[in-house]
Amino acid sequence: MSGNAAEQYRGIFCRKMQKMSDLLTFNTGAAEIYANVKKNAEH
Repeated sequence: MSGNAAEQYRGIFCRKMQKMSDLLTFNTGAAEIYANVKKNAEH
């Protein structure tokens, strides 16, 4: 029983980490786009 609970917890943890890394990737991409737009606006 405890093994099953550990498996479930690991699955939830992995999904959370995946979501966080997706968010991080999205934010990094948005920051790069924003920097490019700002740079282009200055010229």
